[in-house]
Amino acid sequence: MKNTDITLLSAMWLNKNNTSSNRKSYGRRIVEHYELEIILDGSGEMICNNLTVKTIPNRLFIRTPGMVVEGITPYHSYYIIFSSVSNELANFDFPYYMDNMNYLMELFKTVYMENLNVSFLSRLKTESVFQELLYQILNCISGHAADNLLRSIHYINRNYCRRIDIPFLAESAGYSLNYYITLFKKAQGVTPIQYINSLRITRACKLLAENDNTIETISAECGFVSVSYFYRIFKKMKGITPTQFRKDLRSYYDDGPEG
Repeated sequence: MKNTDITLLSAMWLNKNNTSSNRKSYGRRIVEHYELEIILDGSGEMICNNLTVKTIPNRLFIRTPGMVVEGITPYHSYYIIFSSVSNELANFDFPYYMDNMNYLMELFKTVYMENLNVSFLSRLKTESVFQELLYQILNCISGHAADNLLRSIHYINRNYCRRIDIPFLAESAGYSLNYYITLFKKAQGVTPIQYINSLRITRACKLLAENDNTIETISAECGFVSVSYFYRIFKKMKGITPTQFRKDLRSYYDDGPEG
C-alpha cells in the first residue's frame, strides 16, 4: 500500500496463538523502519535504547529507524511496520510510548484485518484507515511533548527541594534521558539540572535573608545533596558565596541604601 511517500509494509496481530505465555525475549535488534505497536494485554516489557517500559493495555509504542529494541513477553498487541522516503516524519519529536490510546484500537484492528485481504477494495480501505491512524497519532504527538514537559516542570516546581531523579522524569515522559534533556532545554533554555538549581538558589537567597539558620541547614532545606555542592552552585550563579551574600545583605539593611 502506497500513498505519497509512506508505505505500509506489514500488519501483525501478536496473540496467545503465536506468542509465548512465559517470559521470553524476541531478541535484541536495530529498528529498520517505523513501527507502531499498541498493547492489548499482558505484563511483559519493551526495552528501547536501554529504557525499560512495561507493556500494559492501551500503551502505544512508537519506534523509529535506528532504535535498539527488545520485546519481552508475555503481551499481545497489534503491530504495524511502515516506511517513509521523506524527511517529514523525521521532523517529529517522537515519544517512545504514549498511554491511554485505546481509541486507536479499532483502527489498528481494521488495518490488520483488511491487510489480510488482497482485493482492490480491501487495499483501498487499508490505505484509508492506515492514513487515518497515522494522522491521529501524529496529531496527538504534536501536543504530547509540550504536555509531558509541562507536567515535568509542574512536578519540579512542587518538589525541587526534594531529591529529583531526572531519569525518572524522562521515563515518565516516555523519552530516553538524552532526548528528554534535549527537549527540556529546547523548551526552557536550560537543562533540567540547571532549572532545578535555579529554583533552589532562589529559595536559598530568600532563606538566607529571612532567618539565621546555618548554611548547612539551608543547603539541606533547598534540596542540595552536600554543602560543598551548594557553595559551588551558589557562587557560580551569584558570583559570591552564601556566607558573603548573607553578610552583604545584612550590611545593606544595617547601613541603609545609599542616596
